[in-house]
Amino acid sequence: MRVRPPILMMAACGLTAALTTPHAMASDIGGAISLRSPGNGGLKASVDSMQGEGKPLMPAHRQQLAQAVLDNAGEQEDAPPAMPDYSKAGDEAAISSTQDSSVADSVNMENDAGGLQLGLGLIVGVAPRYMGSKSSMGLIAPFINASWGPFFADFQKGIGVGYQTGSGLEASLSFAPDPGRTEKNEYLFPGSERLRGMGKIDAAFMATLSLRQQLGQTFAISGDYSARLEKREQAGDQYRLGLELMPLPMLGIERSRDEVSIGLDVHGGDEDYNQAYFGVTPAQSVRTGRFAAHAVRSGFNAASLSLNWQRALDDHWALLVSGEARRFVGDAADSPIVERRTNVTIGAGVMYTF
Repeated sequence: MRVRPPILMMAACGLTAALTTPHAMASDIGGAISLRSPGNGGLKASVDSMQGEGKPLMPAHRQQLAQAVLDNAGEQEDAPPAMPDYSKAGDEAAISSTQDSSVADSVNMENDAGGLQLGLGLIVGVAPRYMGSKSSMGLIAPFINASWGPFFADFQKGIGVGYQTGSGLEASLSFAPDPGRTEKNEYLFPGSERLRGMGKIDAAFMATLSLRQQLGQTFAISGDYSARLEKREQAGDQYRLGLELMPLPMLGIERSRDEVSIGLDVHGGDEDYNQAYFGVTPAQSVRTGRFAAHAVRSGFNAASLSLNWQRALDDHWALLVSGEARRFVGDAADSPIVERRTNVTIGAGVMYTF
């Protein structure tokens, strides 16, 4: 998914518009879409967090590379030695070292290679108006995703740079806007009339560091930390830890057209973040006349279960369906602004990759 700078800028504009839609919708549905050609195994789907704490979506062909690592390793184990006898132990060690590094070299070449990959698509879905709301709203939105070498402009992650090693470890650093929360029922921003008097949480740019480790063909662990770069007096930082299960390889089912993933995640934030989105100060309690004062400490605020399915229709077109159920916990669950402790987000999309 490789792009020239003008296309990256165009994708960035599309991302900014998309991420200022209700954040639960933009991240949960938009974050389910990353750039992979259906001809190469389909698009990678993953429902991400309600407030932009997405799983690391790398622009490189994540699962193709992981499969290449496993296939290459298997071939090395099964193949007979090219030279059955070695006169020197040093020569044998050198050859073994060369074989072990061949997979990593091929993956690093993939990371360093240039070339454009571009994806266009449309998403539809339903998500809560804000975290803990019992009211939902729908969204229909186009999107553009692009990447160029290690650089990417991703619908959910924003603009950033990523890298993948031969051992299946992925790392990325990205920048994207967090739309905050309003006191109105708006189509383009999360919020509700019910929150009138709570004050607006202004939009701000976030920097997100993401790590993901592939564990064979069926499991992966991941995590991200998102730091608020501006207007920190209004909100703080957030984070996510997750386990991903890919059941089809476990069942021995061919994945050439379909991919299914199940995600288990925990979400949290520092005290400033949790207080901003789940707490009620004495002043806010007086202004609203509805909510009692409520203090929220730092720590985990929710756990989620997600299910994602994608199907490649041909070499360019793919369909995606995703859903997430999120259960608020601890101080967040006890917040007076939380009407419903379990929020559900569902969405579907279509994408064309060039």
